[in-house]
Amino acid sequence: MSKQLNEKIKAHCENPPSRIRFSVSLFMVLVGVLFCTSCSQEQGKAVYSESKRPTVTSFVKGQEVFEKALAAHGGRANIQAIERIETSLEGYNILATQNQDLTHNSDHRTPRFEHLIYDYTKNWAYMDMDKFFGPDLHNGDRVYVMKGEGDLFVYYDETHTAQDNDPSNRLPGITFIEWTVPQLVLKKMIADYLQIRWAGQQSIGGSTFDVLIFPWSQTQVLNLYFNSETGFLERLSRPTQHNLHGDASIDYLFDYAGSTRDIDGFTVPSKLIIETAGENVIEENYSEVIFNGELDETLFERPDVPFVHMPPPGRPKLVKVNDNVVVVDFAQTRANVFATVLNDSIVVFEAPNNWFYSSQAAQLIKTAFPNMPFSYVVPSHFHDDHAGGVRAFIAEGATVITPTADKAYYEKIATATYTMFPDAVARNNIIATFEIVDDKRVFEDKKTGRKLEIINIGSPHSENMYISWLPNDGIVITADTFEYFEGHPVPVASDAAFAFANALKERGIEPDKILEGHSRPFYTLADLQEAVRLRLEEDALLKSSLQSD
Repeated sequence: MSKQLNEKIKAHCENPPSRIRFSVSLFMVLVGVLFCTSCSQEQGKAVYSESKRPTVTSFVKGQEVFEKALAAHGGRANIQAIERIETSLEGYNILATQNQDLTHNSDHRTPRFEHLIYDYTKNWAYMDMDKFFGPDLHNGDRVYVMKGEGDLFVYYDETHTAQDNDPSNRLPGITFIEWTVPQLVLKKMIADYLQIRWAGQQSIGGSTFDVLIFPWSQTQVLNLYFNSETGFLERLSRPTQHNLHGDASIDYLFDYAGSTRDIDGFTVPSKLIIETAGENVIEENYSEVIFNGELDETLFERPDVPFVHMPPPGRPKLVKVNDNVVVVDFAQTRANVFATVLNDSIVVFEAPNNWFYSSQAAQLIKTAFPNMPFSYVVPSHFHDDHAGGVRAFIAEGATVITPTADKAYYEKIATATYTMFPDAVARNNIIATFEIVDDKRVFEDKKTGRKLEIINIGSPHSENMYISWLPNDGIVITADTFEYFEGHPVPVASDAAFAFANALKERGIEPDKILEGHSRPFYTLADLQEAVRLRLEEDALLKSSLQSD
């Protein structure tokens, strides 16, 4: 028995069952893994340490810079305790894209005044925006009131009228108030301090800044520049796509150098400058800053004036004027795009705001006139709210009609660098084409005989100003000449409206309808003539008053 057992054991060892072979192999693998892990432990620690350092540093350093900034601006506790802010600012608009001509320099300034209130406890905001853009348009007092989430309205002292506003304007309005006061920016950051990241240091104008990145909202990420020595927030910057410059930023610059003030324990700047694409567009001095003052609730009462109820927020809509003319109505942005068909192609009038808005218009126009190419786009003048979106129609193959003086401006828009948010022009390397019309150009449909006259009438609002006259349809298309809203009383004619009325009279143009870039749905020649009558009456009273004095 012993001999047989020994032989079995020997055979078993020389040729073990598969389950035993597997166990031995697994055991050897585990030993090897443990051995390798042990051998590389120190090296692994070093590799992990190197990989985690930027992430940890961006957070830790971000908190250090943030705490220094809180102390410099009044302290964490004081900033957290802000329940209400009231500021008054006085200064100038420096009009980059609303000039009478294309000259843009620091001497072209118009007065600006703002009175801003935001109450965190009630969620009420008040914005009194007195912006004087010139003698032709947008004069007087414009007040925006936001009470909670739903009640938003704007009223105009110069016309004594008001309108309910789009609730989507609430957040941009409150954000504007918050961005004008560094303490309010820091208050927002306290609530979301875990989102703060340090992006390094940068030298600007001889000073060193610590740059923090902070996601203000789902669509807004800010670069915040804190002076490394003082801790003051001196620059708030966000990326944007600029019609003229392409990739750009909007920057709020806080100037503490002039006369830094201490108000109720808060250190506030003396001056605010807002830049777009590196160019100053607003310069204002803080005339008053009040933290946690009494709230004047009478400011938030609805004025006893005629109200116009704007349509609810939504996509732009296509409105058919007749079989040949359509309007794309951007009701919430007060911007209209017009189109007609001539020689089996589409001619577009106005390209407002930017390529995003105008591309929506292009798609709607295609539904009205399917399977037709775009031949021309005719901006009435070069201002952004009428020409900022020409790239959308350039992408559709349209030739831009322009005066000689404005051609270089449109060329710059067409060739701007769009890498952050590439549009169709950038993606497809489309080259724009232009046609010069300095005085007048008449187009005629070869099949129907319908005519289109593009006429440069000039204007106090813009040195070059096109109107488009469709005599067969009895329609004039214009913009920024006379704005008249249905339900409002006819306003007194501005200088631009007065010049427009004279231009029509001199050329014998008597339209049945006048389609305007900002008004809706349309107005008549009689409305324009009534505005002129009111202007003449007002001028006569003024002259009589001056003579009696």
